[in-house]
Amino acid sequence: YSQIGQAYIKMKQFDKGIEYSNYAKPYMKDSSNSLAFLYNDYIKCYTGKGNLDSITKYYKEIYKLISKEDSLHISVSSANRYMAEYFIAKGNIAKASFFAKKANTFAEKSNDEEILMEARVTQGKLLYQQKQFDKAIAVLKQASTHAYEFDKTSFIIINQLLAQSYAQIG
Repeated sequence: YSQIGQAYIKMKQFDKGIEYSNYAKPYMKDSSNSLAFLYNDYIKCYTGKGNLDSITKYYKEIYKLISKEDSLHISVSSANRYMAEYFIAKGNIAKASFFAKKANTFAEKSNDEEILMEARVTQGKLLYQQKQFDKAIAVLKQASTHAYEFDKTSFIIINQLLAQSYAQIG
């Protein structure tokens, strides 16, 4: 159910993504890692629908899952990255910056190269929006190291932002 929901999310059919995430939820109630990934799926759906109340609800739910034994750095980084992306799209750079910094912090703690790449892409977008093109280039170059291997869409976004940043500085 979760994978079907994720397919709908990629197709931007967020109501169907929510529907299948709801089907998956009963099967994940005993696993904080699985629930954290599912809650991130909800965040992606509600971000697509522009529903900040529901985005915030599931963002908080992820933090409730953190225990001393399992810090869920990957899921927490992702949740913060989705929040940053939401606020970048809304033009609220201050809030986007707050969440982007948290996404980077947890990505670094996770020691997961893909999550770190994704957090850096968001940071690069934010720096570009702030017209800090040299900093954006530096961060995006770091993100591009393994991006093609992880996610071709991110690789394309990185290169678009790099090209735009270079164009801005001539």
